[in-house]
Amino acid sequence: MSKLSFCVNYTKTKASPPSHAIEYEKSFLTMDDALDFCGKLTELGGEAIYILQLIRGIEDGVLEGEELSRSIERRRNRPEAA
Repeated sequence: MSKLSFCVNYTKTKASPPSHAIEYEKSFLTMDDALDFCGKLTELGGEAIYILQLIRGIEDGVLEGEELSRSIERRRNRPEAA
């Protein structure tokens, strides 16, 4: 088990009303991978709810709300490496 991991909680599609949305979780080894997944997810109509940072399986931090939206947008708009 990796010391550090990131868990994305998300819905596959935006549900109306939001209380009917089915939530899923997906784990990643890096925050970059988690944010890349969130960017692709939103392009396909899904919604990232939050990203948990885990250290040895214990919650250490959470990225959610406007902060998560800004992080996804920055990640999507970054210049690609040559």
